[in-house]
Amino acid sequence: MLLAAAVAGCTHDESPKGPAGPAVPVSVAAAAEQDLAAPFEAGGVIRAQRVAVIVSRIMADVRAVPVRAGDRVRAGQALVLLDGRELKAHQTRASASQAAVTQSTPRGSRSPGC
Repeated sequence: MLLAAAVAGCTHDESPKGPAGPAVPVSVAAAAEQDLAAPFEAGGVIRAQRVAVIVSRIMADVRAVPVRAGDRVRAGQALVLLDGRELKAHQTRASASQAAVTQSTPRGSRSPGC
């Protein structure tokens, strides 16, 4: 009995009520696989709205570039990471040389030309 009520509830008339509009002509074609039309190519130049030149004050190898072209960056954000090992080695050598000169020079004496 429940099934009969459910079937009866699902049947309703969906025919249009009122006059039908004018017939619309249609064409029917079988589906087929085909190439797309030739691509459109155009020449041109794209320029950034703003450009920045980046220069390092020291000579060092680039270790990493954490940003890519087109990325938005903030003031103070690292754009290039330099390898500071060679710079640190030069600083250590210079400090050692300065310490050696300081230790070998007697206090109060001056080198010629100073």
